[in-house]
Amino acid sequence: MLEEMNKMNEENSTLRQDKKDLAAKLQQQEKGVQDTTTAAQARRRATRSLIPLL
Repeated sequence: MLEEMNKMNEENSTLRQDKKDLAAKLQQQEKGVQDTTTAAQARRRATRSLIPLL
């Protein structure tokens, strides 16, 4: 019984760590998307300011 509880506890601990890892990975990906979007907006602004010169 105790051994079974220890095993379940260990599995829960692993699952919690996996959840934290996935959350961190998702946050990192969202940051990358945000950076990409910001860069794209900057390119559009730069392009828009050049178009009248053409």
